[in-house]
Amino acid sequence: MTEEPLISPVSERDIPSIMTIQEKCLLSPWANNSYRKVLKDPDFMLYKAETQNAAIAFIAARLITSEFSCELLNIGVLPNQQRKTIGGVYFYDFFR
Repeated sequence: MTEEPLISPVSERDIPSIMTIQEKCLLSPWANNSYRKVLKDPDFMLYKAETQNAAIAFIAARLITSEFSCELLNIGVLPNQQRKTIGGVYFYDFFR
Protein backbone atom coordinates (compact mmCIF):
# COMPACT_ATOMS: atom_id res chain seq x y z
CA MET A 1 0.00 0.00 0.00
CA THR A 2 1.33 3.42 -0.98
CA GLU A 3 1.48 6.13 1.66
CA GLU A 4 -0.73 9.13 0.94
CA PRO A 5 1.43 12.29 0.64
CA LEU A 6 1.00 14.86 3.39
CA ILE A 7 0.52 18.42 2.07
CA SER A 8 1.87 21.24 4.25
CA PRO A 9 3.43 24.70 3.98
CA VAL A 10 7.14 24.84 3.25
CA SER A 11 9.38 26.07 6.08
CA GLU A 12 12.95 27.34 5.92
CA ARG A 13 14.28 23.90 6.84
CA ASP A 14 12.53 22.47 3.73
CA ILE A 15 14.28 24.78 1.26
CA PRO A 16 17.21 22.40 0.52
CA SER A 17 14.72 19.63 -0.35
CA ILE A 18 12.70 22.00 -2.55
CA MET A 19 15.88 23.05 -4.36
CA THR A 20 16.76 19.38 -4.92
CA ILE A 21 13.33 18.73 -6.44
CA GLN A 22 13.70 21.85 -8.60
CA GLU A 23 17.10 20.64 -9.84
CA LYS A 24 16.02 17.04 -10.51
CA CYS A 25 12.95 18.26 -12.42
CA LEU A 26 15.02 20.73 -14.49
CA LEU A 27 12.77 23.62 -13.46
CA SER A 28 13.68 27.28 -13.81
CA PRO A 29 16.01 27.69 -10.85
CA TRP A 30 15.20 29.90 -7.91
CA ALA A 31 17.98 30.94 -5.55
CA ASN A 32 17.92 29.87 -1.91
CA ASN A 33 17.25 33.46 -0.81
CA SER A 34 14.30 33.73 -3.25
CA TYR A 35 12.53 30.93 -1.40
CA ARG A 36 13.29 32.62 1.92
CA LYS A 37 11.73 35.89 0.67
CA VAL A 38 8.63 34.09 -0.58
CA LEU A 39 8.11 32.46 2.81
CA LYS A 40 7.84 35.91 4.40
CA ASP A 41 5.48 37.38 1.78
CA PRO A 42 1.74 36.81 2.45
CA ASP A 43 0.98 37.06 -1.30
CA PHE A 44 2.96 33.89 -2.03
CA MET A 45 2.08 30.29 -1.28
CA LEU A 46 4.69 27.55 -1.12
CA TYR A 47 3.55 24.03 -0.24
CA LYS A 48 5.20 20.62 -0.23
CA ALA A 49 3.99 17.05 -0.49
CA GLU A 50 5.92 14.59 1.61
CA THR A 51 5.98 10.91 2.41
CA GLN A 52 8.07 9.28 5.13
CA ASN A 53 9.20 12.79 6.23
CA ALA A 54 10.78 13.52 2.85
CA ALA A 55 9.55 16.14 0.36
CA ILE A 56 8.57 14.57 -2.95
CA ALA A 57 6.84 17.54 -4.60
CA PHE A 58 6.22 21.26 -4.23
CA ILE A 59 4.08 24.01 -5.65
CA ALA A 60 4.72 27.76 -5.65
CA ALA A 61 2.04 30.32 -6.46
CA ARG A 62 1.38 34.02 -6.07
CA LEU A 63 -1.93 35.59 -5.14
CA ILE A 64 -2.98 38.51 -7.29
CA THR A 65 -5.46 40.18 -4.98
CA SER A 66 -6.28 43.05 -7.35
CA GLU A 67 -7.53 40.48 -9.88
CA PHE A 68 -8.89 37.92 -7.40
CA SER A 69 -6.68 35.31 -9.02
CA CYS A 70 -3.61 33.20 -8.50
CA GLU A 71 -0.53 32.65 -10.67
CA LEU A 72 1.20 29.26 -10.66
CA LEU A 73 4.94 29.91 -10.52
CA ASN A 74 6.39 26.42 -10.21
CA ILE A 75 5.33 22.85 -9.61
CA GLY A 76 7.69 19.92 -9.33
CA VAL A 77 7.46 16.23 -8.50
CA LEU A 78 10.57 14.09 -8.03
CA PRO A 79 11.15 12.00 -11.17
CA ASN A 80 10.82 8.71 -9.26
CA GLN A 81 7.41 9.89 -7.96
CA GLN A 82 6.06 11.05 -11.33
CA ARG A 83 3.28 9.20 -13.16
CA LYS A 84 1.59 8.44 -9.82
CA THR A 85 -1.00 11.27 -10.13
CA ILE A 86 0.71 13.27 -7.34
CA GLY A 87 1.11 16.38 -9.50
CA GLY A 88 -2.46 16.31 -10.80
CA VAL A 89 -4.02 15.70 -7.39
CA TYR A 90 -1.73 18.30 -5.86
CA PHE A 91 -2.66 20.86 -8.50
CA TYR A 92 -6.38 20.16 -8.10
CA ASP A 93 -6.29 20.31 -4.29
CA PHE A 94 -4.20 23.45 -4.26
CA PHE A 95 -6.61 25.48 -6.39
CA ARG A 96 -9.81 24.06 -4.91
